[in-house]
Amino acid sequence: MSVTVSFSRFRFIALLYLSIAPITLGAQSVPETVSMPASVVVVPFENLTGDPAEDWIGSGIAEAVSAEIESRMDLRIGVISIGSPAISGGNDFGEEILEAAKRRAATHVLTGTYQRSESRIRIITRLVELESEEVAGVATVDGSLSDLFVLQDRVAIEIEEVIGSVFGPRSSRVSRSSEPAMTAGQSERTGSQLGTASVGTPGLASLVGLIDGPPAPVAPEVMRRDEQGRTTVRAIKLDEGIRLDGVLDETVYSSTTAITDFIQQVPIVGAPATERTEAWILFDEVNIYVSARVWDSAPESEWIANEMRRDTSQLRQNDTFTAFFDTFYDRRNGFNFYTNPLGARADQQFTNEGNPNGDWNPVWDVRTGRFDGGWTVEMEIPFKTLRYRSGTPQVWGIQLRRAIRRKNEWVYLTRLPIAAGGGSGSAGIFRVSAAGTLVGIEPPPASRNIEIKPY
Repeated sequence: MSVTVSFSRFRFIALLYLSIAPITLGAQSVPETVSMPASVVVVPFENLTGDPAEDWIGSGIAEAVSAEIESRMDLRIGVISIGSPAISGGNDFGEEILEAAKRRAATHVLTGTYQRSESRIRIITRLVELESEEVAGVATVDGSLSDLFVLQDRVAIEIEEVIGSVFGPRSSRVSRSSEPAMTAGQSERTGSQLGTASVGTPGLASLVGLIDGPPAPVAPEVMRRDEQGRTTVRAIKLDEGIRLDGVLDETVYSSTTAITDFIQQVPIVGAPATERTEAWILFDEVNIYVSARVWDSAPESEWIANEMRRDTSQLRQNDTFTAFFDTFYDRRNGFNFYTNPLGARADQQFTNEGNPNGDWNPVWDVRTGRFDGGWTVEMEIPFKTLRYRSGTPQVWGIQLRRAIRRKNEWVYLTRLPIAAGGGSGSAGIFRVSAAGTLVGIEPPPASRNIEIKPY
């Protein structure tokens, strides 16, 4: 099977699961026969801006939209990969495209244009009937170029409605609000039996193609990790919030598997952490909660915890636990929160995988505690403290970090190269592009917030 991948700062999915191999025109000849015909073929979108450096966007849109539609509808989708689209803003398809589409037994061609104006981009998608060359439907999406990854998903959703009107309602096989299929033995495990947590992940099927990492874990799983050390974790929805006291005595902690098996970046890159850490990502309608049971084989007298000043740089010299959220899943920016065994607070905004803004002091709270074998953390972060897109499904980036200062050991949820952050264990948190993926989160609709800073 051939694989078409577009490389750029935006991530486009490799079409590994397409049932039809792409046809490459120009450098290679069109094959004489194709064993599995398609109903729709997709052509890379045309670049109306005219800058050749942006031609890759057209191929990326075609690939992402194809993958999303095929995963959601009972249609065979083929991708015709060409050097430059032969569309020219109209429906006058080149002979090579027409011939390739006919060999696929396709009835329609999906194509379009995109045009950038400074930081904005407009994508126009057209479904064209091959026989008559008439436009069967059009979808237009506008947005920020930095949100291109999300705009592609919007294109797929908009054009899916057009395709459904052409091919009939039977072509839709995945509802946008559908629940994941339960695994064997799971059907009798309801949310009430698991305490206050709801174990379902709404719209799991709609996450296909959105995740930069392993597939979303299906309940009762809470994490999956691939051979590269990339990790996808699932947030747990609570019927009611936790009591913020640093004592992990709520039912959810005993009924839900913890996120664990952290990986060293320093001192031995890729090695398992020498001390166990168990974490949970929870949420209700108001807050997101990050809890952890931080095991430590040393007595408390050997822990390093001597800071209570907010945002002090010296807090990094303490034993700490950190949670980072890339709420827009752009793999470059986000929000950082960390604490030590004393319950100190530090918070930062990251931009462009660095540039921490320590002057950002949002509303959030944390409590820590002790147990026979280590210390505990419960963070409470209001959704209003964060910024994120409205709508579902939500996919965020996430990184969890722990520092064991007496060992100079820094461990992370995902595997990081020693060079990430210039070799400093604390700076590995800046490598947002290597962070994990968080699914299952259901924040309230984003709103325009007002912050008041008295002086």
